[in-house]
Amino acid sequence: MVERPNGLVLLKYLVYRVAPKHAALEFRPMIFTLCPRGSSRLLFDKTPLPRMAKLEISVMPPLIGSPSIGSTNARNIFRYARLADQLGFNAILLQDHIGIEGAETYDCLTTLGAVAAITRRIRVGTLATPLPLRHPAFVAKAMATVDRISSGRAILTVGAGWVKDDFQWYGLRYEGFRTRVKMMEEGVRLIKACWRDGKADFQGNFFKLSKADPQPKPVQRPRPPI
Repeated sequence: MVERPNGLVLLKYLVYRVAPKHAALEFRPMIFTLCPRGSSRLLFDKTPLPRMAKLEISVMPPLIGSPSIGSTNARNIFRYARLADQLGFNAILLQDHIGIEGAETYDCLTTLGAVAAITRRIRVGTLATPLPLRHPAFVAKAMATVDRISSGRAILTVGAGWVKDDFQWYGLRYEGFRTRVKMMEEGVRLIKACWRDGKADFQGNFFKLSKADPQPKPVQRPRPPI
């Protein structure tokens, strides 16, 4: 455990000073979670990667407040984002939940646009947007907007959704796991269709577009990473 805010500095020291001395080690990308109160945590995925794999480290500031970590607020989020940008981290990734019981929950896509506007180099993205919960056409437009605001730094990660409250509080059906995965896969295809040049027609089992003209298009071509 490392105390904030020096955890960012310590993590950078470990990566750039210690890791090169152990070049034979195999690293996995890590997420460094920051809490507005208390200790921060390092989450390691120990699955081996090829020996020459590139190490990328992302920062995940809290968008969800709770009694255990305290309340979240824009000042903390922006402070972490600027610091991660200055220290050379690869990306800042924001959790995407609509509601967590007993906790303030900032909207991911709205906050991501603000983070994109106050940073200069670091990539900005979601972790992870549940496509069965958010209509993929709206996600495509929001992330294309973030890509424009950030001058081509947007990353989209997607998921099938696992927090029932996100769905049930707002009258949305929480489908079975297999169905949610199929919705996620179809949603990715729809997003790619929205990001291509020209109008978008899409006929799926869960989502449909009819001669839609999604604007703006992303800066990154052919599209932002998914």
